[in-house]
Amino acid sequence: MSSPSYFPPISILFYITVSF
Repeated sequence: MSSPSYFPPISILFYITVSF
């Protein structure tokens, strides 16, 4: 369950990176 815990943040970070 810890695995999916740090997955969402990566998605958000990736989205921000693409936005810039």
